[in-house]
Amino acid sequence: MFQTNPPVESPDGRYRVQFFDETTVDGVVLSGGARLQYDGDTRELAGCERPQEAFVTSSGVVFIIDRLHADGPADQGALFVFDRTGRRIQSHRFGANVASARAMREQGVLVVSTQSAQHEDSDSTFTFGLGDGRLISRATTVIEDTTPRTAYDWQRRGFEELAAGNTEAARSALLKSASGEYGSLTPFYAAQTQRSLGEIADQAGELATALDHYRAAIEANPKTGVKKRIIALERLLSRR
Repeated sequence: MFQTNPPVESPDGRYRVQFFDETTVDGVVLSGGARLQYDGDTRELAGCERPQEAFVTSSGVVFIIDRLHADGPADQGALFVFDRTGRRIQSHRFGANVASARAMREQGVLVVSTQSAQHEDSDSTFTFGLGDGRLISRATTVIEDTTPRTAYDWQRRGFEELAAGNTEAARSALLKSASGEYGSLTPFYAAQTQRSLGEIADQAGELATALDHYRAAIEANPKTGVKKRIIALERLLSRR
């Protein structure tokens, strides 16, 4: 058994937490523990498996971020809270890995964030009171899948990229919209897509490609409004 990491002290320096390793194999910590020291006394903080981080308040409340032994490959974390006598007063076991923990002493809270792709605690933020370790709130980040799935989705993405000035990204999205791979557009929207592709090519000096798109736009909807540009491009290309 040997001490590891520098001790963690309370803001006033009265309380000190020290981690120690109990079992290691080839440098890998298999088990460990923690002690609370103050006023010449030492208290074991029982129940920790592999303590990773500690926070201590000026009243001697200790928060231990622990890494638990898991059956699967994913890490699982826990928060254990002890009073100054070493008695555990709160515990919260997460099904996910603890990604970060931050004590906001002015607000009187400890904020813990978890991260894992395999558990409901994934990408969640927990807020605990520094006074007694009780859970105050939990917020889960929902990651919305914004991948376009239909021709209309790709058309919308293309127009958004155009508005943002991302011409090549817009062209790529609009080509997917017109490809038929993601379903078909009504003639009106198909003409919009082809006209936009024609304008992108036109501005890039790709006149033959622009003409093809303009013709496709007219074929989808004769009222698209590119007939004059088609005539002009046909004249330009015929002189080459």
